[in-house]
Parts: sequence; C-alpha cells; structure tokens
Amino acid sequence: MRGGLVSALHDFARSVPGAEFHTYGDIRLNKEQELTLYRCAYELVNNALKYAEATHIDLQLLQDSHEVTLTISDNGKGMAEGGGMGLQNIRERIQAYHGTLRIVTSENGGTEINITLPL
Repeated sequence: MRGGLVSALHDFARSVPGAEFHTYGDIRLNKEQELTLYRCAYELVNNALKYAEATHIDLQLLQDSHEVTLTISDNGKGMAEGGGMGLQNIRERIQAYHGTLRIVTSENGGTEINITLPL
C-alpha cells in the first residue's frame, strides 16, 4: 500500500459511491497490521454493497494510546446471522493480532462493525 493505511482507505472510499472516510489520531501501525485492516475494510464495504444493498457507508479509523479501531457502518438491510466465509476470514485475521470484532445490526436496517487491534 503506497502511502500507508490512511491514504489507501481514503482512496478506496473515494472510489466507492456513497462512501466516506474519517480518521482520528496519529495512525501508526506496522505494515502487516495496515494490510490486514485494509483487507478487512475492502471485504466489509464490498459485502455491504453487494449483500446489504447499502447506499451509504462510513469508514472511520481511530487510534488512541492503547488501540486502533476501524469502524464501518452502513444503511443497508442488515447482515445475516453468522455471516459467511468472508466474515470468518476477517475474524481469523484480526485474532492473529489479538484483536476483536463486534457487529451491531439495527432493527431499522444498517450494520456497524468495529474491528479493534491492541497496540
């Protein structure tokens, strides 16, 4: 990824109709962690478009002194319980860094996914 994770996510969000990207904090990760978060974001955004039929997607990247969190929220029709192989692959990727995955699906539609990696 040229320019690092922030630049790559910014470019990716610009290429997706209805997507926005926001970053908070001084993002400093190693290349493997950056690539993992980018791949997770790519998979989750594409799933939101393809399966949830989302028209708006918000990507946020936040780092504080203890962790970095990638949040992807959409206005789609929600997520099937358990997800699929893509979600399982994401879980395995973040577990390799002792990270966590949290999924919240709204009754009114839309999903928010938080991926947190400790520093």
